[in-house]
Amino acid sequence: MRNGQYYFPMGLLESVQEVLKPIGVELRVSGWPSAPHNSTLLDDLTWIGYDLRSHQDEAVVKALPRLWDGLGTILMMPTGSGKSLLAMYLINELRVKTLILVHKKNLMEQWQKGIKHTLNYVPGIYGDGIKEIKPITIGMVQTIAKDKRFDINYFDFIIVDEVHHLPADQTYDIVMKSNAYYKLGLSATPTREDGNEMKMFAAMGPIVKVATIKELIQSGVLAKPKIEYMNAPPGPGGNTYAMMYKNNITMNTMRNQMIAQKAQSL
Repeated sequence: MRNGQYYFPMGLLESVQEVLKPIGVELRVSGWPSAPHNSTLLDDLTWIGYDLRSHQDEAVVKALPRLWDGLGTILMMPTGSGKSLLAMYLINELRVKTLILVHKKNLMEQWQKGIKHTLNYVPGIYGDGIKEIKPITIGMVQTIAKDKRFDINYFDFIIVDEVHHLPADQTYDIVMKSNAYYKLGLSATPTREDGNEMKMFAAMGPIVKVATIKELIQSGVLAKPKIEYMNAPPGPGGNTYAMMYKNNITMNTMRNQMIAQKAQSL
């Protein structure tokens, strides 16, 4: 509370409206970011990616109007449903300066490759020893959090991959410093064991669900899994968890041979 008024993060706007409007409390919105001007739009993007599947079209229909209105969105889509491809399509639709936040090197590399193959664009990389900012940049959370000179407000569109990691202090702080008009979170499981989802919603907005695993299996997008349990002989012990894991999982020759033989028989 400041100057007799209550303040809250923009991602919670719709939740607050749902509570206050029925009881007649007036809500005045201030500090809302402005939509980017036409002069800032990127004109060197060309969509050369795959055509979207029906569930991805559904996601566009649900997410794009919200983004146009400046409403943050967390897209909940199953693993293997093409969340990254969908996000790249939205980048092409909005055509504004975009930062994709990731927390692992392999995700950064996947995004880099994907953007090249779908948008015919070579993105900037900010992480893993590289600090190159371009109108579309993929940034490692750890690198950006340590760099006080990083200008988060250069970007008009913030995408957080694996957004369920966002309540971690580094990611949350980065996103909350951003005045980006467009914000999009991606996750198959936007929940946390510590129950700290509220910070995620505060920074990015509410969850929008698109398709289920069952629906994508029925439509042929995902394969129906077959789960088979195998009893492997235990390896030698160890004095620490790390040593036990190494001896019984990583270096357990009998276990690994059983898995390899089963995979070859499929």
